[in-house]
Amino acid sequence: MSALLPLRAPAPWRRVAGAVRLPVASLLAALVVSGCSTGSYLVLVRDDDGRTGVVDVRTVERSVRLDRANTGVPLDGSATEPFEVGEDRIRTDFGPAIAARAAAPQTFLLYLESGSTKLTPESEQLIPRIVEAIRARTLPGVSIIGHTDTAGDARANQRLGQERAQLIAEHLGLVARGGAPARLGDLRLGDLTVTSHGESNPLVRTPDNTPEARNRRVEVTIR
Repeated sequence: MSALLPLRAPAPWRRVAGAVRLPVASLLAALVVSGCSTGSYLVLVRDDDGRTGVVDVRTVERSVRLDRANTGVPLDGSATEPFEVGEDRIRTDFGPAIAARAAAPQTFLLYLESGSTKLTPESEQLIPRIVEAIRARTLPGVSIIGHTDTAGDARANQRLGQERAQLIAEHLGLVARGGAPARLGDLRLGDLTVTSHGESNPLVRTPDNTPEARNRRVEVTIR
């Protein structure tokens, strides 16, 4: 039977060292299977972006490095080299753990007309996709951040960014009343944040008082 265990390995293993190129949370190498017919082992696979990290599994006597996708190492200290783990075996041994992983956050950029809260036609068309992405999650968290370019007064742009963020929340049908949890129709949200960065966090650096379409945006992140 497969199980998802912590990276803290049992004796005589001193540690499983996650490595440099990827956060441990994005590695299926963080999955350790126990109780299967071939014994407990750890496997490294590609993350959602197709990249592969590096994991060093160390004992008092030796260190075995995993740096290729679909390679594994037993946790009984017997191996000096990694072994290949086929896709079928990964699905069999790690299927439930893979299915239980939290989905990666999604970010959508919506662009607006200069000095206004009006979405561009292209961004208007993204609204149904964002709603669909929110509904695809259980107890989703949604962050909506309004931005402006540097044209005009900074304080006015801070207010404009907030107005833009609030407008997108309304376009998406997100409702938060009083102390009640925010909702999208019958779907309860884990949390909802609607805020403004004004002109302080541009995508494209510009001098002051410079119109820039790419900076007139609202970022919607779903997690």
